[in-house]
Amino acid sequence: MNKNDSLGDRIKNNYESRSQTHLPRRTYTIVRLDGKSFSRYTKNLQRPYDLGLMADIDETAKFLCENIQGCKLAYVQSDEISLVLTDFDNMLTDAWFDGNVQKITSVSASLATAKFNHLRMKQLIVNRITDSHGQSFTINVQDYQNFSLAHFDSRAFSIPDPTEVHNYFVFRQKDAIRNSIQMTGQAYFSPKMLHGKSCEDIVRELANGDSGHEVVWSDLPKGFQQGRCVVKVKETVTCDGKPIERSVWKITTPPVFTNAPDFIWCYVPKIVYPNC
Repeated sequence: MNKNDSLGDRIKNNYESRSQTHLPRRTYTIVRLDGKSFSRYTKNLQRPYDLGLMADIDETAKFLCENIQGCKLAYVQSDEISLVLTDFDNMLTDAWFDGNVQKITSVSASLATAKFNHLRMKQLIVNRITDSHGQSFTINVQDYQNFSLAHFDSRAFSIPDPTEVHNYFVFRQKDAIRNSIQMTGQAYFSPKMLHGKSCEDIVRELANGDSGHEVVWSDLPKGFQQGRCVVKVKETVTCDGKPIERSVWKITTPPVFTNAPDFIWCYVPKIVYPNC
């Protein structure tokens, strides 16, 4: 039998490869991951925000940045992680999985799911240590049975225009601000009291103490209000008595993107199109 006409080649060429979609090269790729059914997953956590959950989402985003080729920045809000990837550092730069959408979405979702669940299990162990006042303990079968597994889905698309890349993050940050206001309102008001209320109404009524608690939304953590970013920065460390500069991923609170249009471009290379 002709080797080029083998069953495997025929299945791959005639069926599998024809179902694949590839993103265009030499442009910006956005990968957005969302927690699946996280409203149910987080129902027993602290409201309006849970610092442990936020830290684990941030660390998951950092893990993605460290393990995804061409990743330049991550933006995190609620249960959502947005990544921006590039493949034009130079003419020899490859795209992650050559822009294969199926590979990008499946692998990014599996990376996020695996890392986040690992972090949540570590959180469970730390909580058990705290609960037992530092005494030795074992994780039993019941702990594993009660441990809720989180899942992430993923989508990937390209945005060729740098202005629209910035606008994408403005869009997601506006959603973050709206989410944080609504989550704060839900922590202090009943669904009936929130019905028909705008974000401005909720912020005002929280500050007025209409819920029985005086809550100033603007005093809440900035990372909860407007999201967090994972960016690559240079740091100097000492090795064998000599200073060495290295690149590391850091979690930081970004500014309001509408007020800081250049923030993203401090970390993401900008395509400059020649005048025609």
